Amino acid sequence: MKKMMPWLATMLLAITLIVVVVFVFMQGQNGNKDDTHTAAAAEEKNDCG
Repeated sequence: MKKMMPWLATMLLAITLIVVVVFVFMQGQNGNKDDTHTAAAAEEKNDCG
């Protein structure tokens, strides 16, 4: 079991790092999605008018 400890610690750190990176990336994408939605709404208004 002691031989597995470094592997377990490395895997936990890697998974944590991946989760943090994905979370930060998704937060950045939310801002872009809001911009595209507002742009689409503006286009729809122009089409109706």
